[in-house]
Order: sequence, then structure tokens, then C-alpha cells
Amino acid sequence: SIINNDLVVNGETIPIVFRPWHEMNGNWFWWGSAATTPANYKEFYRLTVSYVKERTNSVLFCWSPNTPTNFSYYPGDDVVDVLGVDYYEITPASLRQQLAPIVDHAQANDKVAVFSETGNRVTSGDNAATYWTNTVLPAIVDDPTGKSLKIAWVLTWINASWSYAYVPHASSSETAKQSFKAFRNSTYVLFGDEIQNMYSPWITV
Repeated sequence: SIINNDLVVNGETIPIVFRPWHEMNGNWFWWGSAATTPANYKEFYRLTVSYVKERTNSVLFCWSPNTPTNFSYYPGDDVVDVLGVDYYEITPASLRQQLAPIVDHAQANDKVAVFSETGNRVTSGDNAATYWTNTVLPAIVDDPTGKSLKIAWVLTWINASWSYAYVPHASSSETAKQSFKAFRNSTYVLFGDEIQNMYSPWITV
């Protein structure tokens, strides 16, 4: 398989995070709430994990509902390594409210908490930049409870010609690009190419 044979560096297999059947509490995917109950979704998720684990031991499994965060579709701590939530059009207060139960459960059960999917979906102006610099970053950094700072990462959706500019790109305005660079340069932000040793904490929270 690709995981076992191709994702190998210096003889070590690179672990990956697999996020199957996400946003199951929404009705837009065939595995979502319009087609499944919490009970049969959990059985399906567990079947998927069992199938993958029989073939590799290099996969971490991420469970990520859409907002509002709830655990009715949670398949169990024995089949989940990473917990996240997918959320768009956030405000600082609303993001903190959705992340809090994810962080609480992760910390109580030795899991990793993440903000598993987001991005700008407004096509006018410089929203793709200000969303990240003026909304996402302060929502996490300025959380008075400190919980939002305990997430391991934030994942954006892709920029595509048929969709939105979730992050600024080459054709964005100079204002948008400079704003996003300010986001990148924050002491609270590390992009993938800046991570030297992911097993050593770089900030104390």
C-alpha cells in the first residue's frame, strides 16, 4: 500500500492522520445525518478503523463533526486518536464554545484536539486574509479560558477555481497577502515548513 511502502523515510514509515466520515452530523454527505443514525454511523466508523488497522499501524484516526459540537456520533475512545470540529463563518466567541468540549474530552482521555477544518467563504474584498488574521488567530490566542490554545493544529480547506479562496493566493490583493503574512509571522503560528521537532513543545500554555 502507499502508506506502508511509499511513505517511508530512512527506513521509518511516516504516520498519517486519517479523517474518515467527517461532518457526519450534517446532511450533505451520504454518511451524514440524513442517511445514518448515530448507532449505525458508529458501527460504520469502527468497521473502517478495523479494516485499516488490519493493514497498517501507521494511521491515526481523527473524528470531526460539524458544528454544533456534540458527541452523539462519537464512536469511542478506542478508535479515535484525534478529535476536531469543522467550522466556518466563525466568531471568536462561537469558535471557543465549539472547541471547548473537544479540548476537554481530548485532555481527559489522552487524545489530541484540533480545529479540523475551516476557511474563508466570502468572495468579496480581503476577507480571506482578515478571516485568518482578525478572526481565527485572536479567537484562539485570546481565549480567556486558555482552552483554544491547546489545539495541535488548524487545517484550512483547499483553494480551487470552482470554490472559494479559503486563504490568500498569488492573485489576491497586496493587502490580503500582507495581512496573511502577518498571520503567518505571529509567534503563535507555525506552518508545516517551520516545524523542526514536532515532539518538543515550542510554547507553554
